[in-house]
Amino acid sequence: MTTKGRITRRTAMAATAMTVFATPAFASMIIQSYMTADLTVADNCLVTKAGADVGSYSVVDGPNVGLVTGDAAPTNVVLEEDKITVSGMHGDRVIYNDVARIQNTCDVTLSVSLEMSGSQGSGWTDRYAEVYLSSTPQPLDSAAALGYPTGNTANWAANPIAVDSNGNPVAATSTAVTLAPNEEARVAALIEAGTSPANLTNTSKMSWEVTAINDNGS
Repeated sequence: MTTKGRITRRTAMAATAMTVFATPAFASMIIQSYMTADLTVADNCLVTKAGADVGSYSVVDGPNVGLVTGDAAPTNVVLEEDKITVSGMHGDRVIYNDVARIQNTCDVTLSVSLEMSGSQGSGWTDRYAEVYLSSTPQPLDSAAALGYPTGNTANWAANPIAVDSNGNPVAATSTAVTLAPNEEARVAALIEAGTSPANLTNTSKMSWEVTAINDNGS
């Protein structure tokens, strides 16, 4: 055998080493670390309660504010959904300043905001609506007078959520309000109903979520 065709022992070992060290570049690996979680349920500590306007204005064919708790199933799990009913006045602007109260009964501080959710539906022709959060937290069930969001703006968050006369959200997220434990924010509603005859028969729907965040700094 000629030298050109011969593979020495040293050459063979070097070739083997190259093969071994090159292998990881073409390999794959899975590491699985297992965990479990026990899920429990506690009482709700972010509470929506009826404001002072509920019951105070209950004219069938006039100013009317109501709040009932129903069901919603956004993920096939039945959850509570608070349903507010407010009536505007034909050709006028109506403002209710205590439709509902968002109460923090948790033992941590919460940043609370309103966020539009889902389709706002039909029936919005010639009408407009805004929903505000008060910006000066009050003790739970406070009787303090906060004025109206279009007048005494110092007590109301600057940016409400709003829906225009085409049913489109023009402001999908409100300014956030910080609530310490055992504090509440009020919900105000502004409704403008034009002179269209349809405003006497149409019902429009406005849907939003109350989002509360506790940032623990992590």
